[in-house]
Amino acid sequence: MHTLHDRSRFRRWRAAVVAVAVAIQVSCGGGDPSEQPTPPANPAAITAISTTTLTGTAGLAVATLPSVRVTSSSGSGVAGVTVTFAVTSGGGSVTGGTATTDANGVATVGGWTLGAVAGVNTMTARVALLNLVTFTATSTAGPATSVTISPTIAAAAPNAFVNFVAQSQVGAPAPATWRVNGIVGGTQALGLISAAGKYTAPRTIPDGDSVVVSAVLASDTTQRSASTVFFVPNLATKNYYVPIPRVVDTPHPQPMRFLLVPPEGVTAVNYLPSAGPAVPLTDIGNGVLSFQVDAATALVGYQIGTLHNVIGRLDYRTAAGTSFQITNLSVNVRDATMPDVVVTPVAADAQRSPYVLNIRVDTATINAGTQVVAHALQLLGGDRFDFVDVVASVTTNNNRNYVALRNDITGIGVGVFDNSAIAGGTGRLRGMISFPLDGFFDGAELGFIHEAGHSWINFATDPVLASGAPHWPASTMALGVMGLSIPASGAGGQFPWALTPIGHDSVRINRATPNSFFTPLDLYLMGLIPTDSVPPVYVLPLTIASPLVDGMQSPATTYTIADYVAKQGPRVPASAAAPRTFATAVVVLTYGRLMTESEMTFFDMAASRAETIVLLRSTAGLVTVDAPGFFLATGRRATMRTRLP
Repeated sequence: MHTLHDRSRFRRWRAAVVAVAVAIQVSCGGGDPSEQPTPPANPAAITAISTTTLTGTAGLAVATLPSVRVTSSSGSGVAGVTVTFAVTSGGGSVTGGTATTDANGVATVGGWTLGAVAGVNTMTARVALLNLVTFTATSTAGPATSVTISPTIAAAAPNAFVNFVAQSQVGAPAPATWRVNGIVGGTQALGLISAAGKYTAPRTIPDGDSVVVSAVLASDTTQRSASTVFFVPNLATKNYYVPIPRVVDTPHPQPMRFLLVPPEGVTAVNYLPSAGPAVPLTDIGNGVLSFQVDAATALVGYQIGTLHNVIGRLDYRTAAGTSFQITNLSVNVRDATMPDVVVTPVAADAQRSPYVLNIRVDTATINAGTQVVAHALQLLGGDRFDFVDVVASVTTNNNRNYVALRNDITGIGVGVFDNSAIAGGTGRLRGMISFPLDGFFDGAELGFIHEAGHSWINFATDPVLASGAPHWPASTMALGVMGLSIPASGAGGQFPWALTPIGHDSVRINRATPNSFFTPLDLYLMGLIPTDSVPPVYVLPLTIASPLVDGMQSPATTYTIADYVAKQGPRVPASAAAPRTFATAVVVLTYGRLMTESEMTFFDMAASRAETIVLLRSTAGLVTVDAPGFFLATGRRATMRTRLP
């Protein structure tokens, strides 16, 4: 599906221009070069020198602190290098997350407190421009104690509050010392907690997706209990959910927790799994609901190599118990066909793999914005792309959409314009594409191809074709990748009907399977075939009776390429001079943290599939479909590069 962005609705964006001052150090003087200090070696590698596989107790610190060594190309340790340790899954927390290597090139994290819920925890150590090192800790539930903390799981946003209560085993208040990530009273960066147990979240989300709040019994410091506080970007944005982690990793399975912020007017949400009874979501405070799915359950029915798996539905209910909406719930799956990728830091808020740029934004960013795109282009070395595709930081049920930023083609129904500078464009960038729903992101699948097609289709101004803009009206073109515009909404939909001319300006309508390939008229508008390769097309009248019936006959308008050229003018540049190689940058947004290696591996594979030259299989919603990629969708006439420079 697609949100309407036709010629009359091009978005005009205003973005702040951020000037970056570059300081150049100039040395003056005439000392003897032989007396100059030896320049420090450049970091070339980072490796773990402590074990990367740990065990521990939920809610407590690990006994063995993760430690790494940074070396030069000669293998010697490099001193003075900043190493950043960050929790990437499991709901744990870190202290002393920024460490500097000693004379031997060694850096050690200050402390790692595991999440309050037993399971798998991961932490990464990173140095700019080097690969990540990942540490994995499996925690088990601790022994019963004489103090319990309530709530055991909570949700917060920047500046929000959570009230905790410590109780004895008999339910009486238990005097306790409160800590955040092991620090008594917390900190401004992690959030502060009062002696009475009131936790105040910081102004910005701490590194990671959560912190651990613990109560230590005043009379016996060996007795303690812990709770995990998960973060959402803010309390104002509604109707989205966040999976933690974002990917089910089949080689390293762990439970997946969902944080869900329902729309206004919804008071209860049930998870309806594909099999089994409904599961009510737990209210964890500040308007956030939560539930957990184990990896084995999330993988039931998954087909290897299809990227996604529908695990059930979300049933939203009002206070009166009436249904507000029901939506499908799918998960991203990293399976054995996806080998590890190299993940490289590129900035404090960004990292990249061969095919994906991951940017931390700390907001509920749903649609691509010019500031995000401009930042991405800056990180990737400038305007080297025709399109920038942005996968949202949270998951919603919004439609994909394309926003045009530049057009240099005449004869397709829209004038020449260039607004790309507001998104960092300097002459190549044509548009930006939003993917608000992870479950439909796949470079080889229809959606990815369809949105790129909106750079050329459909801007016709004649009444026969304009009625379907920005897609096609009910016609022979609508059976292809661009589909038709659903009446009254403009959103894209499928047209599962073939039209066969039977003479006398009439056609026979027969049920057909929509395909993921561009039609000849599409290819002409894209500059991939000349006018003499476009056969006549047939367009049904707007007043045709609905629903259509297999085998029915209908009047139809016969429309030729000569009709198109007569109204819009010839395409310039013509197919002989039009480009056939295009490039897309895929940007995945996250809040609170950057993605784990497993998550990067999944999205890297999903983005790389845009370059396929063979037919693949993909799960799109409830069905598994053929996914041709751009090359096959254009009849082997054009390529789409998604590998980043």
